[in-house]
Amino acid sequence: YIEVLKDYYRPLLSDCCQDCQMRFNKNPLRLLDCKNPQDQEKIQAAPKISDYLCEPCREHFAAVQRFLKLYDVPFEIDQLIVRGLDYYTRTVFEFTSGVDKLALNGGGRYDGLAELLGGQPTPGIGFGAGIERIIAELKKQGITPPAEERVRAFVVYFGKTAELKEAAVRLVAELRHAGIKTEMSYGDRSPKAQMKQANSSGAAYALIIGENELANNIVSVRDLQAGSIETEKKQVEMPPDQLLAMLSNTPQE
Repeated sequence: YIEVLKDYYRPLLSDCCQDCQMRFNKNPLRLLDCKNPQDQEKIQAAPKISDYLCEPCREHFAAVQRFLKLYDVPFEIDQLIVRGLDYYTRTVFEFTSGVDKLALNGGGRYDGLAELLGGQPTPGIGFGAGIERIIAELKKQGITPPAEERVRAFVVYFGKTAELKEAAVRLVAELRHAGIKTEMSYGDRSPKAQMKQANSSGAAYALIIGENELANNIVSVRDLQAGSIETEKKQVEMPPDQLLAMLSNTPQE
């Protein structure tokens, strides 16, 4: 894509601002981040990076969008987001306020950074946030940050199919939108590792989704605070609507 972008800009360089003329060789992607009015038409007509994704990256980007939709997170694709650091891979992003589109933070994924610094290959993601800007926006919109709450539920999925993982994500999103603090394990951890994380999270309940639960539209609920009570009394099955009512009405300790 960078070569295509440079081919597009090469005959236009003499009409670009001085900053863009320097960026052409040093960091071509920053050509898309130019704020000079004389270069805006060139930017809008430039080749789009989404037309040059390899198949694995195209599938990954589609999965990112699918999970954002499952979490009910509003988003829009911006072909012109350019982060200033070269170690980002695949997805970069910015969070903006819903009122005036003010950028509150930005970051991205960097699969090769740990290895670049001498460590083991470790996928990573991170962002930088403008704390003062976030505080100002909270005040502007009259939002008071909620008090820290104990995790009520930890969702665990038993299996490696996409359907199971998406069902788990969907349940997490539904409970969070209902005001119930819910967590899950990210990555592809084994059920045993997920249960270990659930126990250490301090959650009151583990919500288990496996092939049987998925097929019968139920959730297995395990009481993680039941102490020495027999296993069969600690775990019950219930439909999602009953689960929501139970978690909403059970008093927190």
